[in-house]
Amino acid sequence: MWSLVAGVLVCLIGLTFSSCAPSQRVTQREVLPATASISREPTIRVRIAADQKTVVLTSNASITLGPTPAHNQLAQPRNFPQPVYIAHRDGAFVITDSARRALAWKLPSLMATAPDPTGIGLEGAAYPGSLVLVPSEQVTGSWNTIDVVNHIRLEDYLPGVLDKELFAQWSPAAYRAQAIAARSYALCHMRPNRDFDVESTQASQAYSGLSTRSKSLDAVSRTRGMVLAWQGKIVPAYFSSTTGGTGQDAAIAFPNAVDIPPLRGREQGVWGRLSPNFRWGPISVDRAALTSRIAAWGRSNRDPVANLQLISQVSVARVNSVGRPAGFEIVDVSGRHFTLGPEEFRFACNTGAPRDQTLLSSHVQVRVAGGVVQFWDGRGYGHGVGMDQFGSENMARGGYSEASILAFYYPGAQIVRLY
Repeated sequence: MWSLVAGVLVCLIGLTFSSCAPSQRVTQREVLPATASISREPTIRVRIAADQKTVVLTSNASITLGPTPAHNQLAQPRNFPQPVYIAHRDGAFVITDSARRALAWKLPSLMATAPDPTGIGLEGAAYPGSLVLVPSEQVTGSWNTIDVVNHIRLEDYLPGVLDKELFAQWSPAAYRAQAIAARSYALCHMRPNRDFDVESTQASQAYSGLSTRSKSLDAVSRTRGMVLAWQGKIVPAYFSSTTGGTGQDAAIAFPNAVDIPPLRGREQGVWGRLSPNFRWGPISVDRAALTSRIAAWGRSNRDPVANLQLISQVSVARVNSVGRPAGFEIVDVSGRHFTLGPEEFRFACNTGAPRDQTLLSSHVQVRVAGGVVQFWDGRGYGHGVGMDQFGSENMARGGYSEASILAFYYPGAQIVRLY
């Protein structure tokens, strides 16, 4: 999701809300968890750093390092004065403490905890719960890089999501609506077959770590255990900064997503007009430069568009039931036709693009004119599925409750308390 931090200036230059943007390549169809399968608060695993050559952990107290509970028979935890420097070499974690004492520990993963309630520090942020360090797949010589995963109770995780997703001055009802949506999204993305469930970035939903914002803490507390459900299943409550007034179908934006009524596009009116990105454009991009960007995206994603020659035509190939673009067709000078989904097209056009040539959404009109490709009538920021965050705030200012906001953006879904 595109992260939003407090301050209108930041919003205006483009660092806005999350977009819940999973991978565009289809793997398998999303399976929604049954509401009956969750009766107690789970722990969620949030990848907060990836492919780190060295991890530096800090705390207001000492840091305890040791095996994860699944491997506690392999070693006894030890306390280290902070800061602690950790790398991974030849199958072992290489740990150096503040006294420059070094230890090589052969463990599948390494768990860090701290007794201080302010959590463990990493790259200027503090994280509650524990941090688990896992060797990532990237290898340079005998050195592995490291992924850092925050293991944290779900209700302790959510305030850090709200801090990152919403402006501090926004309405309590918008915060509560976001808390329910974020909880629903998180529960639908538990992944027991890998080392983490969600990212802390726009790839999932933004997360800042330990929260002290009272509005975030109160919203999570007042909605504890509440999720959006449809026919006994938890709804993956996607959301974006603003839809521009016309929603997108989840199954169109994300080819592995389920196609259910709460996640289909609908007309949303002008609730999102508070956003500076409710309307945007025009943008003109050099035709050869855009060709190069789209082909580069194709190579990275093993898509046939990698073979794109100079663009000859670009057009909206189809629209969803409310007129939002649902696919784009590109024709090159050799006469070959390539079709991309809306989010694939947006990401392809944005590969390596400067800020002033970035498409904020795929809800845009496009044509080739001479040596440039022109984009106009741009609407919204993000994928456009589910809740419009600026729209949610505008509804809250109008006196609508979180239940009414969620009913508007996820029609047919019900609020259910799981625990």
